Amino acid sequence: MASNNIDISSTGGYDVMVIGDHPPQLHCGICTLLINNAMHGCINHAFCKSCIEKHIECGIKVEGNVMCPAGCNQIINPTKLEPNKFADRMVNTLTTKCMNDNCLWQGDLLDLVQVHQINCDYILQSCMNIGCNEKYLRKDVIHHDQIC
Repeated sequence: MASNNIDISSTGGYDVMVIGDHPPQLHCGICTLLINNAMHGCINHAFCKSCIEKHIECGIKVEGNVMCPAGCNQIINPTKLEPNKFADRMVNTLTTKCMNDNCLWQGDLLDLVQVHQINCDYILQSCMNIGCNEKYLRKDVIHHDQIC
């Protein structure tokens, strides 16, 4: 079964299933996922806040300058990074689908992240009872508790 707990620890962006078309500019120029906490990095590209911060800290520098990781050869001035609220609004309103098997939920990305992924009945969870190693869907917790 798929898990819909959106993990952005290893990357900055959202790894979700978007329904319909959306502009490619809503993808981070570093992790290539949907931008999370969008930042203007250069004139041509936007990045996840965590991705561009890591790039500034660890990325390749040319003559001491941090270069755009998306390949446009522009210098990124770390003191001039600004949030891209427009990109954030666009990403947060994209229609997404829950990636848990058999879940039919669809809605805005913001709803997915803030509400649905916490409450989805199709999240696989482990039994907390000592000696029980069973995994079951959240919707089946009452049934499992009756037989455990």
